Amino acid sequence: MPLARFIFSFIAFIIGIVLVIPVIVLALPILLVASVGKIGNALKPKTSDWEDIIQFDPILGWRAKPNVRTRMNTEGVYKLTTGSDGWRGNYSLKNCDVVVIGDSFVFGQGADDSEHFALHAKAKVKPVGAPGYGATHYLLLLKQLSHELRGKLVIWFVFTGNDYREAVRPTSYGYHFPFTFYDSGIGNYKIQTDNVQPKKLPFNFEKGYKTSMPELADLYYKNYLSDYTFGVFEYLATEAKSHCEKYGAKFAITTIPLWWASDKEASKKITRHCGNAERFSPTYPDEQTAAICARHAIPFRAGTGYYAREDFLREDFHWSHAGNRKAASVIEEMRNLLFPIKPAKIKP
Repeated sequence: MPLARFIFSFIAFIIGIVLVIPVIVLALPILLVASVGKIGNALKPKTSDWEDIIQFDPILGWRAKPNVRTRMNTEGVYKLTTGSDGWRGNYSLKNCDVVVIGDSFVFGQGADDSEHFALHAKAKVKPVGAPGYGATHYLLLLKQLSHELRGKLVIWFVFTGNDYREAVRPTSYGYHFPFTFYDSGIGNYKIQTDNVQPKKLPFNFEKGYKTSMPELADLYYKNYLSDYTFGVFEYLATEAKSHCEKYGAKFAITTIPLWWASDKEASKKITRHCGNAERFSPTYPDEQTAAICARHAIPFRAGTGYYAREDFLREDFHWSHAGNRKAASVIEEMRNLLFPIKPAKIKP
């Protein structure tokens, strides 16, 4: 009996192995793919989210942390480094020739350290800006810089996609914003910063999009909102010019277009939210900014017509490598205009 039981068990064992082998063969590719995927994920460079690299600022709302060394992802992973002041670039404010103030374009969203426009310019450029900043932020940033500005060129890079409207909004994407409003009591514009606090508001992207798109659309033709918003911008720009003149700097403005506005298909994302789509003009923000600059003798360079589609990322609206190079060219153009190189004297 023991021998018969052993033989039966052995035969059952062999049959079990034969039956399991096909299962193992079928499962092996799946296990290999899963293992390779885990190994691949482990080898990928770790990336940071925006929340990881910012800190609360009681005036601006937030700013990038100093001495950041990380990677982020915007249509591809890119290396990002900030200095002890929280801004990018190879030069300190003291040692630079040009101070560029702006939002995520100036900060360099999507741009590797080696591709940032500040490195392509011939001048020593200090970029000062962070994603989400609007024109009110620009003036507040500028006023934090005083005696360091002497002999330098200050350029505002104004993104037509949101910099104007975010100058008048107290919140955006859940963050509390410093904003500018018209105070009828004093009969002039005023900057409000008392509302800035670290605690974020509940934010839903889709609901926010439905609110922000009509505001964006109405900046592309003349109406009450656009008149008010460009009125605020004129106040901020003239204050910036006065501050620069007071501290011995020169001031200029250039715009960065939202490429959607000039693209026939993409512009539908905007025009469908217009109160009057027939009056929509992709050049209207540039035209209004040009008029403001002309009234106050501020050198201006329009972005519409200068940047092409390939100067922006494929699915995003930030600069590609080509766009960063064009931005560097604008800086050189402005610098040569305001600080022309004097021809060398020829000895008789």
